[in-house]
Amino acid sequence: MNPKVKKILFMGLAILILAIVPILIALPFQLIYENKEIMEVSLVVSGLFYLLAMNVRYSLKARRNHKKNQTDKEFKESDDGKRYVTIQNTMIIAGLVNILLSVLYFFITGGIA
Repeated sequence: MNPKVKKILFMGLAILILAIVPILIALPFQLIYENKEIMEVSLVVSGLFYLLAMNVRYSLKARRNHKKNQTDKEFKESDDGKRYVTIQNTMIIAGLVNILLSVLYFFITGGIA
């Protein structure tokens, strides 16, 4: 299988899993308490958590590169850098997808009742 196709499939599967997890967590609580805001809050919080985790990863990478006297260009060309960029892109997309799903759910369910 082509490495680019494999990478895209991996990212797609990871994004799908990261988008489904908050839904699976919030669904039982929403059914028990019959409150539609639980799903929206779960999606927004998870989306913001993914974006925060990406931000923390970036600051750790910058600190590590500073200690090694390594530039961003050198880091991105290494194998660790390519893996880092893949994970960073996956987390950004997953966070934005969760926030988008929250907004869509808000409009589908009729907004604030």
